[in-house]
Amino acid sequence: PPPHVLFILATTEVHKIPVTIISRCQRYDFKKVAVDKIKEQLASITSKEKIKIQDETLYILSQEADGSLRDALSLMDQLIATFGTDINHEDALNILGILDRTLIKSTIEGILKKNPKFSIDVLNQAVEKGISPKRFAEDLLRTLRYALLIKTCGKDSITDLSDEDKTAFEVL
Repeated sequence: PPPHVLFILATTEVHKIPVTIISRCQRYDFKKVAVDKIKEQLASITSKEKIKIQDETLYILSQEADGSLRDALSLMDQLIATFGTDINHEDALNILGILDRTLIKSTIEGILKKNPKFSIDVLNQAVEKGISPKRFAEDLLRTLRYALLIKTCGKDSITDLSDEDKTAFEVL
């Protein structure tokens, strides 16, 4: 190609790019945006646009975005398109297919009390709400990981949870 031509490759799967291409490139790895930063941005936007939404909902949207502000904004757009300027927390979770954390906490309580039937009943409740068992298991593992980190390293070791969630996981 002529010297003025510039190719920009953007991928999340660098391992699929041939070594012959990578050797001729300048590489820039981007980091995920912190949950707190995404939440702040969403709060700023919803405040300016006069959208009523709970802080807890913003935190969950920020976590679901997995470090991508664009994905967080897409989730917020879905909620605005559905509910307008008054977004209810439970309705938001249902529309986006996000698991209510109370079900996860109930499952953990059942495990700690050695009551597998109770835990299975909670899983069945989640499935009835349209949550896949795989998603339920992933959220359960993530919650257990947070609880372990908080127990061993303290609340400050986790940046992608609200203070309310950190306190709740500390008790587990």
